[in-house]
Amino acid sequence: MIHLDFTNMFAPGVKGGIPATEWKKAPALFAKAHKTFEKSRAAGDLGFLELPGDSALHRQSTEFARKTRGRFDDVVVL
Repeated sequence: MIHLDFTNMFAPGVKGGIPATEWKKAPALFAKAHKTFEKSRAAGDLGFLELPGDSALHRQSTEFARKTRGRFDDVVVL
C-alpha cells in the first residue's frame, strides 16, 4: 500500500503552500491537462510514448549495443 503525505504542500501550514481554495480547482485542471495530453498523443505529437512497444527499435538498439560493446562508457539516445 502506498501512502502519500501532502502535509508539507498546503498553506497555511507551509509558507508558499497551496491554498485550499486553489487545491479545490485541481480536479478540473487535472482533467483539462489529461484531455490535452490525450489529444496530443492521438495526433502523434508524443511518439516517445509508443517506444516501449516498438520491436524494430528494440532490435536496432540491441544490435547497436552488441556491435559496440566495450567501445563506449555511455550512450545517449535523443
